[in-house]
Amino acid sequence: MAAWLSFWNVATRRRNEAELDGAVVSEIYVPWGRQRLKRRDSIYCVYIEGSELHLITRIRAASLDEDPPDEESVRVKPMRSDRVRADYNRVVPRSTASGIEYLHADGTSRWMDCNPRRFQGRASIREVVAGEAALEALL
Repeated sequence: MAAWLSFWNVATRRRNEAELDGAVVSEIYVPWGRQRLKRRDSIYCVYIEGSELHLITRIRAASLDEDPPDEESVRVKPMRSDRVRADYNRVVPRSTASGIEYLHADGTSRWMDCNPRRFQGRASIREVVAGEAALEALL
């Protein structure tokens, strides 16, 4: 079981905030997640605003459905036991954010630096190498 960071851009946040903020998430759409995500993986939905990392929610994948119009994306439904509420105002402390290590596209690991340009397009999903326990503690 792997852990992933799914970075939400401004458009995704605005489209979902009214419905999700304060609610338990019943499904998420993960761009570029196809053939990466597996059942039981943890997906941490995050965004960067200014120089702060925000943790919206986390789900553990119970099912993954390919999104037919977009061959690179999946719709993920959480396990029934997941009861994590979405919170768009949950800021990850800098000390926690700087302890998150993720895999870069070339297979090397990198430490989180909260530069939103690094996490766009195909780079909007990153596998977590270190720091998952600290993220989990914030939920």
